[in-house]
Amino acid sequence: MQKSEVGEFLAFLTVADHGGFARAGAKLGVTASAISQTMRKLELRLGVRLMNRTTRSIQLTEAGIHLASELRLAFDQIERAGTAASAFGDQATGTVRLTTSAVAAELLIRPNLAELQRLHPGISLELSINEQIVDIVGQRFDCGIRRGDLVGADMVSHRISPDICMLAVASPAYLATAPAIEEPRDLRMHNCIRIRSIGTGGVPPWRFGNGILFVDVKVGGTIAVDTTTVALAAALNGTGIAYLGSDFLAPSLRSGQLVPVLEDWAISRPGFHLCYPGRRQVPQPLITLTQFLKARAG
Repeated sequence: MQKSEVGEFLAFLTVADHGGFARAGAKLGVTASAISQTMRKLELRLGVRLMNRTTRSIQLTEAGIHLASELRLAFDQIERAGTAASAFGDQATGTVRLTTSAVAAELLIRPNLAELQRLHPGISLELSINEQIVDIVGQRFDCGIRRGDLVGADMVSHRISPDICMLAVASPAYLATAPAIEEPRDLRMHNCIRIRSIGTGGVPPWRFGNGILFVDVKVGGTIAVDTTTVALAAALNGTGIAYLGSDFLAPSLRSGQLVPVLEDWAISRPGFHLCYPGRRQVPQPLITLTQFLKARAG
């Protein structure tokens, strides 16, 4: 294909997308007359009328509609190819606005910030901590980090962490005076530190499984919180039993400040994903951040 032919196709698609020669010319930096001449050349070369012209507007013919549809796919593919190739460069420059929960920020962002800046000094990260599901487009974020089961179907999603093992934990001081816990339903006799659901604001049951049976326990207690960090602090203070991810609990478990209960009943939830709305072209800084976090997903 000749370079001039590619230019004709681009001009035609611009006319189709903008609805007229003048607007297409303004987009491409040429006159409306030049666009009109280009369209005549294209129709002559293809041997088919692509648009019906009036003094006020243009209307695509059936052939024009089909060609525009095919060209959009082709030019989108070209853009994706160029974006993918540029991802191999190491000079990404720009700002990424990211919304995430406190737990994801603590586990995935904070430990990697220094390395991100060392490898990609041109990337600026604007981080917003929010326990609610934020409208990424409406609030003008570039991306978000969410559990896999909370990612919308219209989002492009990349896994950036393993699945999360959920554990019921308490301080040794609390367990020393509390009733014994041998099976999930025993939790109903305990003060449980409940976390409200991100989606509904309600308090979901705690789920357990032993490989054969799954059990949902509706726990009770004197405290319900919005964030996992507050639930962790309450458990460390001996308030009661919390139900949290093992990766977030790791330092407290290693130090002995918290002790797991019902370990044989522990189940996993989907891990964290970096997600963003589908779009024709993903900014290079976002591609670089995605690749950086995926490389550390182990």
